[in-house]
This record gives sequence, structure tokens and C-alpha cells, in this order.
Amino acid sequence: MRTRRSTHASGDSRTTTVPERTSRTIAFAVVLTLVLGFAAPARASFGGGPTNPDFIGVAADLLVMRPLGLVSLVVGSAAYVVALPFAAGSGQVAVMTETLVNQPARFTFTRKFGDI
Repeated sequence: MRTRRSTHASGDSRTTTVPERTSRTIAFAVVLTLVLGFAAPARASFGGGPTNPDFIGVAADLLVMRPLGLVSLVVGSAAYVVALPFAAGSGQVAVMTETLVNQPARFTFTRKFGDI
């Protein structure tokens, strides 16, 4: 079992094992997830609605969701090109076009900012 020597804030040195550090990390992650999980619904009640989006919603949409939509449009278009011969044989071209190309394009380019 590997050990690591560390100096505590009080000045004394302690020896911790790797599993002990891992369990601390997991405990911290669980607590952080619970705190943020309960904070998100509370925050949602203070922001603007779909007609009046708040700054954080618009910024998240602009910096995270739109680029993800663009990536999904590019990946969907590539999958569309690869799968088109199979969809043509089964008569599902319209369904595949709507799902892989049109929906990501609308999500990325035509909806209002902050309307996630």
C-alpha cells in the first residue's frame, strides 16, 4: 500500500494512504454534488423566465449550448451522409433528415438566446 507524507496546517506531519485520500476525494465529490444539486432548483426560481432570460442563462447558451449544438450538427451531418444509402433503401430519409440535421440546426441557429 502506498503512503504519502504531508504536512498538516498545524505543522505536524501525517502519513496518509492512497485509499484514504481516495475516499476523502469521493466524499468531497458527493457532498459537492449534493450541495450544488439542491442549490440549482433554488437558483432557478430567481432567474428570468423564457421571456426574460437572465445574464447567466444567455451566457451559458452563447458559450456552451450553441457550440455544442454546432458540434452536434456537424456530427449529425456526417452520420447523415454515411447512413443516407441505408435510409433511402428503407424509405426513412425524411425522418433521418429531421433528426440528424434539422433539429440540431434549429437548436443552434433559430431559437432565442437563453431559451435552453
